[in-house]
Amino acid sequence: MAANLGLLSKLMEDCGGKIPILGEGISAYGKAARALLDSTKQAAITIDKKRNQGAISGQGYYKAGHSKEKYEKLLAKYPDLANNYTYLPKSPYFVYESVEPGQPTLIWDEESKDFYRINTGTPVESIYKMRLLTGKRSSPYELKVMSDKWETVGGVRSKDAMAFGTLFETMAKTKRYSDSKKIFWEVRDNNSYIIQVLLNDMEMFQAKYIFDANFKQSVHGSLVELYNKFSANQSTEKAAASLYKFIKKYNLPVHVKAPPSAKKVEKPTPYREPEKKKVRRATEPSPSPPKVTKPTPQKKQNQRKENTSKEKASKEKAVSECYSKYKPNIDKIRQHNSAQNPSVSAGGIWTKVVGSEKNCMATFNACMARAKKTYAACPPDNQGTYTACMEQEAAASIACALAENSCAANSIKQKCKKSR
Repeated sequence: MAANLGLLSKLMEDCGGKIPILGEGISAYGKAARALLDSTKQAAITIDKKRNQGAISGQGYYKAGHSKEKYEKLLAKYPDLANNYTYLPKSPYFVYESVEPGQPTLIWDEESKDFYRINTGTPVESIYKMRLLTGKRSSPYELKVMSDKWETVGGVRSKDAMAFGTLFETMAKTKRYSDSKKIFWEVRDNNSYIIQVLLNDMEMFQAKYIFDANFKQSVHGSLVELYNKFSANQSTEKAAASLYKFIKKYNLPVHVKAPPSAKKVEKPTPYREPEKKKVRRATEPSPSPPKVTKPTPQKKQNQRKENTSKEKASKEKAVSECYSKYKPNIDKIRQHNSAQNPSVSAGGIWTKVVGSEKNCMATFNACMARAKKTYAACPPDNQGTYTACMEQEAAASIACALAENSCAANSIKQKCKKSR
C-alpha cells in the first residue's frame, strides 16, 4: 500500500502542474505526500532496528558485528535453526529463545564462542533466576549442564520442594490444638530457619532446595525428626501413619521405618488334616488320558493371519507414536509454505524447510538451483518486464519447499520403522 501511495504522490508531483487551475495545488500536495511517506518509511526502519536489536536469524535481521559472528556459528552448528527461526536475547543476555513457539532454547558461550542447544520446554531462565536467589551466578556452561539435567534432577527436586511446602504449610495453618501440632511447633523451633524460609518465601525455599545441598539435607532431617516424634508418641500414631503415606505418595527421598499401622499383619493358616491318598484297585480300569484336539490346517492358517495382523497393527502404532513427536512441526511448516502467494503483487514469498534430513536437503538445493536457472533464461513479456518470470520462480520455490517437507516426513517415518 505504501508503494502505491508513493507512486501516486510522484505522479501528482510531476504531472499536477499540467492540470489547469488546480495544477499547482495538486503538485504541492504530491510533494508533501512524498515527504510524509519518506519520513514514515525511515521511522519504520528505525523501529524495526530497535525491536530486533541483537536478533539472530537468517530471515533478513541483523548479520553485522556480534550478531554476524553468532549467526555464522549458529549456521555452522545448527543450520536448521539458523535458516528457519528468529532468536532474540532474553534474561540473562546469553540465553536466546525463538520468536516461533515450540523451538529449542539456545545458550551462547562467549568464552568458547559456541552455542548450546537446550531441549524444548526446559525453563532455562527460571533455572538461572533460582540460582541467583541462592547467591550464585551461573556461567553459560554451568547453565547448560543444569538445563540438561533438569528433567532427571532439577525438575524432580522442584516437585519434592512443592510437596514439602504443601505439608509444612498445612501443618502451620492448622488452628486446632493437638499433640501433633505441639510436636510440629517443637520441630519448627529446632529448624526455625528452614520453616521460616518456607512460610515466608516459597520461591526461595524451592530454589534453595534444588541448588543448595546442605539446605536440602536439613529439610530431610526436619521431616525425619517430625516423623520419629509422631511415631514415638501413642497419641500421634495416626499423624505418623498419615505422614508416612504422604512420604510414599510423593516418593520423597527420606528413609523412615513404616509405622505399625502400615505393616501387614499375616493371619495364621488354620490346621487341616492331611488328605489320604486313594489307592486304585487292580480291577479298576486306569483313567484314559484327556483327548487333545489337534487344530486343522484351516485353523492354523487363520491363527497365523490373526497373529500377522496384530503384529502389523502393533508396528504401525509404534511408528505412529514415534512420528507424532515430529508431526506438529512438519505440519506447521507445510501450512506456512502452502499459504505463500507467488504473485508479485503479494510482496514476495518466504519458504521454510524441515532441514533435518540430508537426502531431502540435497534434493531441495538441486530443485532450487533448477528454479534459478530457469528464471535466468526466462525472457521478458510483451511489456518488457520480468513479472511472469519472477512469479514462475516463486511458484517453483514453493513447490521445492513442499517437496522437501514431504520428503522429510517420509524419511522420518522410515527411520521410525527401522527403529522398531
